[in-house]
Amino acid sequence: MVDMIRGLQARATSSLRTLGGLLLIIFMLLPLGLAQDSLKFDEALALSQESPTVQLAQVQLASAQKQLAVASSLVSGSLTTGYSSTTGELTAPSLAEPQSLDSSGFDPIRLAANFNVIPFGPRYDSVVQAQARLKQAELDLQDAKAEALSSGVEAYLTALRAAQNVEVQTLGLSSAQTQLEANQKRFEAGAISASQLTQSELALQQAQLDLSSAELSSSTALLNLSNKLGVQVSAVAETDIELNLNQTYDAEAQVLLRSDVQKARLSLEQTKREAAATLRDNLPSGTLSLTYDHVTDSQNLGLGASFSTSTFQPSLSASYDFDYKPSGSTPEGASSNSVSFSLGLSIPLDSSLPDALALADIAVQQAELSYEQILESARLSIHNAEQQVASLVSSLALNQQLLTQAEDSLAISKKRFELGLVSQFDVQDAELNLKEQSLRFAQAKDSLLLAQLGYLQSLGLNLMEVF
Repeated sequence: MVDMIRGLQARATSSLRTLGGLLLIIFMLLPLGLAQDSLKFDEALALSQESPTVQLAQVQLASAQKQLAVASSLVSGSLTTGYSSTTGELTAPSLAEPQSLDSSGFDPIRLAANFNVIPFGPRYDSVVQAQARLKQAELDLQDAKAEALSSGVEAYLTALRAAQNVEVQTLGLSSAQTQLEANQKRFEAGAISASQLTQSELALQQAQLDLSSAELSSSTALLNLSNKLGVQVSAVAETDIELNLNQTYDAEAQVLLRSDVQKARLSLEQTKREAAATLRDNLPSGTLSLTYDHVTDSQNLGLGASFSTSTFQPSLSASYDFDYKPSGSTPEGASSNSVSFSLGLSIPLDSSLPDALALADIAVQQAELSYEQILESARLSIHNAEQQVASLVSSLALNQQLLTQAEDSLAISKKRFELGLVSQFDVQDAELNLKEQSLRFAQAKDSLLLAQLGYLQSLGLNLMEVF
């Protein structure tokens, strides 16, 4: 039975070492940029803000900025002209010869301009929508940066503690080897039984298995960190991270700054604009236009201005025809000036208008309910994050007490060893216990740090400002 256990443990150790070697080869071959001997925490923070997710959000933000610039143009216009030519002839029995119908000429040069200066109407709605898309892109970038930072910090701390765990397991292996060597001598002297010696051998094999597993976890953690940061990381530097948490936060005020709440608010405002547009588009609309024409026997100049309540865009136009040919006979040197004024009225007649307005009102109600649900969910998220931080503060205090006990235990073991009351093995066990408890305390600090980051993120704060 003992031989079977030994065989299983040996095969498990061999498999873990093989898998660890494969991961190490993959890690070394990854084209992730220049390798770093020991990555510092502030370097990891900076690299996390350059992740592909953040870069994509930055591109989307730049696109939204250009869309707003296009929609916000105060003047839009067009310049048109052309040339036409006709060839043909007219024949009739009464005509001695065919009459030519050939003609050619340039079309009038026309310049038209629309002015987007009235904060109302479809054009203004497009500007407001572009502003909302820009705000949403800014919130998306904020979320991408916060998520990249949080995941980067977590991956960095995981890699750091995994490396420290390798040190703990290495110490455990050294202790097991020393214990086995001592028990072998005691067995040869007849001081212990064969079963006790076997237990020491199995303890050594277990320590080897634990070390191989720790090395595998360390390689995996470094590989994960490398993938998140986009650079090959071979080691991380020990660091003491402190957050700037001196400020007291007003949760009710901060909840309105959360990205999900702001996005819900943008969606509600957009739904209200669409409902208002439905009503506006079905109201009577009017047009007003004023034109001036100056015509001679060879030229035609026209000026015009118009305004429509369907678009709320004042417009100006000018046209000039330098090869104008009047129809009919016109006295040589004649000219004319005329001014035209017109009013128009359009009344939509749609039997489905009441249903369309009711549908728009329902959409607004749904958006309002959705906003309230998201707001309540955000408040609950902040409360839960705050409670988690409080719980982990208590857990850290307990781990601090256990660490202090481990330090005291080691000091007592050393004094008792000096007095000859305990063996060197008892001191080694106390050292290993202190090493393990130090790692647990560091992991408890990491958990509290990540929970604090989660709490700050739930408040809609910029995480880069707390380091």
